[in-house]
Amino acid sequence: MIKLFASGSFLCLLLLVSFSGCRTTETRSYESKEGIRAIVYQLEEQFGNEGSYSAIHMRYDDSSGFILTATGVVQKATDSLVVRQLKKGDWTELAVTPLKTGGNSTVLFSLKTLQDLQMIPDLIKASIFKLAKEIRRPGLEVKEVLINAPGYDGGEDPVRINIYVEPKAGDEKFELAYNKEGQLKSLLNY
Repeated sequence: MIKLFASGSFLCLLLLVSFSGCRTTETRSYESKEGIRAIVYQLEEQFGNEGSYSAIHMRYDDSSGFILTATGVVQKATDSLVVRQLKKGDWTELAVTPLKTGGNSTVLFSLKTLQDLQMIPDLIKASIFKLAKEIRRPGLEVKEVLINAPGYDGGEDPVRINIYVEPKAGDEKFELAYNKEGQLKSLLNY
């Protein structure tokens, strides 16, 4: 009986450690297709299935973990642009700005426009591979992904996807910008 209890306690401890370890690897949700699906779910919960966005910013901070900031229009509330942030599991509304209709209208995109949002993990891998090959530096990581409107080609390309890669040791930062088809448009180093 004692052996059974001891082995059961050990099994529970092992499972607890395993699940805790799995949770910490998911802090950069934008690096996996499952994480992207979870991000889309969170955005739809906050902005609705028909919400529109001008920017979606995903980043990882060593002290706060995964942070998702979205600027957009909540479904059926087209009179204001809202900025909301998911940090440590809680959503906060950071700002609300009235939308101006007229000659200077805001450019927005929907998640339906970004059906290929699932390609972001592949773009991250390609970006790291490209930079590792070109600058020959180990330990590259992505701490930020920004999906921004408008894109590069006017009305034909509504979004731009920026992936920020940096070495774990060092102060350089590389920005790789893609269109919604995943074509590299620019590479900046700063």
